[in-house]
Amino acid sequence: MEHNKVSNKKVLFTLFSVLLTYFVIEVVNIHHFKQTKNLAKNNFQNAIKVSQATLEIEYRLSAIRNILTSGGKPFPLAPNLMRDLNHHEQEIISQLEFIYQNFEGDKQRFVEVYQNLSLWFPLYPNSEIKLISVNQSLPEDTWLKTASILSKIQQTENDVLHFHRLVNKQAEQNSLLLFEYKNTQNTLYNVKLGFLLLIFSLLLLYVINTKKAQTKQKRLARLLEQNVMIAKVFPDGKVISVSQALCHYLGAEEQDIIGKQLNFFDNSDQQDTTYAKISTITKAGKAWEGQLKRKSELGEHQWFYSKLLPNFSEDFKIKSYTNIIVDTTNNHIAELDPLTEIGNKKSFESSISKTLRTSLDLKIDTCVGLIDINQFNHYIDQYGQANADSVLHKLACLYQQLIKGSRYEVFRLGGDVFAFILKDVDRAQASMFFDKLKRSVEDLQIAHKGNAKGKYLTVSFGMAHTTSKKGLNKEDLYLRAKKSLDVAKLSGS
Repeated sequence: MEHNKVSNKKVLFTLFSVLLTYFVIEVVNIHHFKQTKNLAKNNFQNAIKVSQATLEIEYRLSAIRNILTSGGKPFPLAPNLMRDLNHHEQEIISQLEFIYQNFEGDKQRFVEVYQNLSLWFPLYPNSEIKLISVNQSLPEDTWLKTASILSKIQQTENDVLHFHRLVNKQAEQNSLLLFEYKNTQNTLYNVKLGFLLLIFSLLLLYVINTKKAQTKQKRLARLLEQNVMIAKVFPDGKVISVSQALCHYLGAEEQDIIGKQLNFFDNSDQQDTTYAKISTITKAGKAWEGQLKRKSELGEHQWFYSKLLPNFSEDFKIKSYTNIIVDTTNNHIAELDPLTEIGNKKSFESSISKTLRTSLDLKIDTCVGLIDINQFNHYIDQYGQANADSVLHKLACLYQQLIKGSRYEVFRLGGDVFAFILKDVDRAQASMFFDKLKRSVEDLQIAHKGNAKGKYLTVSFGMAHTTSKKGLNKEDLYLRAKKSLDVAKLSGS
């Protein structure tokens, strides 16, 4: 799942980069190529129109020349020819104005043509046109003027033809520019199409990865639901939700658990005391973990490890707790004495190691005590193994009652030997506890005719005390307690 998250992050980063690049290309395309297209298209179209205008001027000049030389003489002209002549002049002026306004190239050459033409336009003043119209006599220089005009017309035609070639050249250049623009647009279209395909592929990859992640998450959630014992509870201890695995472990339906108090999970005789301690810790906003015990519907003992973890809201207030539960019955049974149902030697060794580490961290004292029954072999010979086992079970119950709710633990090491671990006690307190325990055993008044110390069953004890400063290991502590027990038995105490 974590791999899918990383892959999706890479896909999203790549997708964002591609989209950003595509956006930049699109902006450049819209801004730059639109201008280029309009410029190339307009220049090309204007150049064509200007070229047509030059051809029109050339045609009009040729028409004027033909009118002036018609019939071999330029004069007198018929009124209709004068009108034609005037019309051609007006069209030439109109086309010249059009060229000046629309030609996008260097206008210097055109200005020269226009200036040369303006030197002799119009061909005849209005006064001369009126004389021609009524066939009156003309000024003497009219012939010379007409010959000069024909020469200028020829020169202007040459100039216009040259300018026409210049305009056609520019039209060809603009045509090439427009062609290059179209090629560039085609290339850019292919690039954009490639980007769109890449974006689609990345989106498809993201969807596939997301789908895979969701499938894995659902599969994992289903596995957790079926195999992990977990519950969610309110701060007041009421159950919000519970997994199928925990329902199966508790032998109950989900609807029977939701809404109940968390101590429903622990139905042992220490239920109230245990959950009072848990409540004190959780109300302080801390996590809690520990071993709990319960009875199944079949009456079998079950042990489980429970851990409560706080869930905080955005304003850092505890909104709920997650309770993770692990069945430790098999492990507990492996460390449980089957006869007395208290910890065995393996459990003692594990607990003393943990206790000594804790005592060093917290700088507290620790005491180990050993107790066995005096002349217990004689008791077995006289009363039988069944009665002997009953006595051991009865003593284990007594010891558990004496240490209930305290910082003490009791174990059966084997035979009639029991071990105690006393935490955070000094030597005097430990001695007082074992004296009380010894008297409590005698108060049971269990008959023991083979006991040399009296008619009732008695016990002897030995103990070893250590402080955090001494730092004795578990082997030294046990050997000292064993030696103290041997001394007590020899002395008859």
